[in-house]
Amino acid sequence: MLFSGLTEWLSDFYVELNIRIGKTSLIREMFKDEFAFYTSGIIEGDSASQIDSFNMALKEYGYEGGRCSTWLDAFAGLKQILSKNDSRNRSVIFIDELPCLDTFDSSF
Repeated sequence: MLFSGLTEWLSDFYVELNIRIGKTSLIREMFKDEFAFYTSGIIEGDSASQIDSFNMALKEYGYEGGRCSTWLDAFAGLKQILSKNDSRNRSVIFIDELPCLDTFDSSF
């Protein structure tokens, strides 16, 4: 009886712990927010919101070009940012909620 109660308690504790510590938090902790580029898709956002959010992230990381209107332009902008980084070191690119970028009319 004691063993089954302990097992149940540990199981409940794990579920609580698992909910409170998400994948994003773990990645941020591991890399200490030292990303060469970070953005996040907007859950249930439309195509315009997704590309606007990506554009804001590009500007935050030093993109100097104009507003990107397509994903092809947006990833070319990302390439431009990354080309300025020291190529001898690895770059961490973190696109959180990536599936959200692939909206119905995104041409992603």
